[in-house]
Amino acid sequence: MNVVIGFIIAVMIVFVFRRYVPVRGMSQVRTDQLKDSGSIIVDIRQFHTAHNDPVSRSLNMPLAYIKRHYAKIGKHSIYLVAADKAELNIGAKFLLKKGFKVNGYEIKTGNPSKTAGAERQPVKKVCKEM
Repeated sequence: MNVVIGFIIAVMIVFVFRRYVPVRGMSQVRTDQLKDSGSIIVDIRQFHTAHNDPVSRSLNMPLAYIKRHYAKIGKHSIYLVAADKAELNIGAKFLLKKGFKVNGYEIKTGNPSKTAGAERQPVKKVCKEM
């Protein structure tokens, strides 16, 4: 019984460490003020968030796709753009493990939806009549 409880606690510690413990050596920067041409800005936010609040000169590669497509980044120094700290920590730790040099990051929560103030149409006008 103690082995099972110990295993569960170990899994929980690994989960919390990967998601919430910050990565050392990264500084928060504003990506619009970067002048280093040798660095690549990788936007790891979801597609719809990155589309609504784009970052110029960035490579949009959501965190869910980064394990499959990280080889397309190239071995350059990287600046990450993330939606929150948990997403940043997971992405940065993965890229560091693969041999990339992550110099800095920016947390962009995105702007409010452009349709937030728009009036919604009634359902029967949107859907086909049956």
